[in-house]
Amino acid sequence: MKSNRKAKSSSKPFLSLAALAPVGNTTLQKLITLLNQQYTHAPLKPDYTVGPLVPDLDALAANINDNWQPRLKKLYTSGDIDPSWTLQNVADDIDERIAGK
Repeated sequence: MKSNRKAKSSSKPFLSLAALAPVGNTTLQKLITLLNQQYTHAPLKPDYTVGPLVPDLDALAANINDNWQPRLKKLYTSGDIDPSWTLQNVADDIDERIAGK
């Protein structure tokens, strides 16, 4: 006996290779992940100021050195991170130190 039901079409989304790439592959994304793991669990945006988020910027500098070493050509030292910098400023500074600028 033949069924009158129509065959279900596959409604699964197509995944590209980009969708399978690891999440958090930019410096900013890695910095936000670091801040969420170490200091805050709040959603963070690139324009947030780093000073109010991190109680000890020198400890953040040490964490950055640990997480981005040996790629950093210039390590952070005490006082290198300004509390008025945004997260994007910190990420850009990390990228500049990696590039050796």
